[in-house]
Amino acid sequence: MNIFHYDLFVVGTGGAGTTAAIKASNYGWKTAIADKREYGGTCALRGCNPKRTMAGAAEIIYRSRHMHEKGITGDVKLDWISLKRFTHSMIKNIPSFTEKRLSSNGIDLFHGEFYFTGTNSMSDGNVTIEASHILIATGSIPKPINVPGNKYITNIEDFLEVDRLPHSMVFIGAGYISIEFAHILGRMGTDIIIIESMPHALNSFDNNLTDMLKKASDEIGIKLFTGLLLEGIEKTSDNYTVHTKDGQFRTDMIVHGAGRIPDIENLQLENAGIEQDKGTIVVNEYLQCTSNTAVYMAGDVTGRSMRLTPVAEMEGEIAAFNMINGNSKIPDYHIIPSVVFSLPSMASVGLREENLGDNKNLFNIYFQNTSEKHITKRHGLNYSAFKIITEKENDKIRGVHLLGHNCDEVINGFSLAIRQGLTINELKETIWTFPSVMYDIVSRLAD
Repeated sequence: MNIFHYDLFVVGTGGAGTTAAIKASNYGWKTAIADKREYGGTCALRGCNPKRTMAGAAEIIYRSRHMHEKGITGDVKLDWISLKRFTHSMIKNIPSFTEKRLSSNGIDLFHGEFYFTGTNSMSDGNVTIEASHILIATGSIPKPINVPGNKYITNIEDFLEVDRLPHSMVFIGAGYISIEFAHILGRMGTDIIIIESMPHALNSFDNNLTDMLKKASDEIGIKLFTGLLLEGIEKTSDNYTVHTKDGQFRTDMIVHGAGRIPDIENLQLENAGIEQDKGTIVVNEYLQCTSNTAVYMAGDVTGRSMRLTPVAEMEGEIAAFNMINGNSKIPDYHIIPSVVFSLPSMASVGLREENLGDNKNLFNIYFQNTSEKHITKRHGLNYSAFKIITEKENDKIRGVHLLGHNCDEVINGFSLAIRQGLTINELKETIWTFPSVMYDIVSRLAD
């Protein structure tokens, strides 16, 4: 078996892994990277990018239908096969591009499923890599759903390969994946049911806004059931029966949307003396394994924050810096915007009202339902709202939550405002474009 020696060996070629590998190689470290699948990572190939492409097509349907008889005539329909073909065309070159980018930065590339064979070594059964430092950036996988009949549950990746949309679908869990694809597929004519065990869908977002989004979902026939526990799945002659504690549903397909866990099961961590806790590798604030200081982690595999590409890239940058310079940088997870690409979309950054607890009296909470306002109606839309949280003492903005048109872009401006410690009055003193969502929100805030 061939043995190779490196300063850094990275496992995983998503945002975290590629960022760290390039930084280390540019510093002068002899660096290698590996992946058990095609290069590029889940987000680019099987998650965010294909999902956003499909959501863009669904938005055209959404907007045109809401503008019917308001200047738009005719019916626009989505063609699944054509949309799938277009989506694949948008991502097909990512693996080769990623390999070329890494190789051009002097990084050696390996293909295979690597596992630990010692404190500083890994193998895929064909070659052995010995490295002074190892970065685990293997991402995440769907969380096991331990109920009878779970073998009948399809994950999103497999669903994206089907040639014909089912007439009906049940999504297990009401997180990003379920809500976003429900809004895409519901506009293609598929009957959608979502089953969520928690009291609210999208439990990391503002409850007032998720309740409004549920109403928007109801309008297109999406049936969302919260507080409903899945008990099992039964295969029938022509479809499936989903059993819950409060009843059952018949459906053509069941899709996993119940969250993800770190992809570490096949790494054979015990060979490297790496400690786990509840399915996650134990790391310190510098992203370094506490039980094996040669190993660092970055990206979704850490399970430390929201599973978002910018977060993974930040962690990859910080992990590389700490390996090269010694532990001195800590990831900042306080001001991270996130978006649900539903229709209408929803965005959030900073403090949530639900998490203020006994400190709620220290904050001002500005909430407005703007569904009937010009900024919404001119798009032919039915739902929009915002909630902004500020400190009473100085009126600095601490949390922003949006529902409606263009909020995936508008939230970035508010993220910067929070990071810079801006107040409501400072926002109001700024000249914004008109008519725009940002102008509309700021102009409605109290003086």
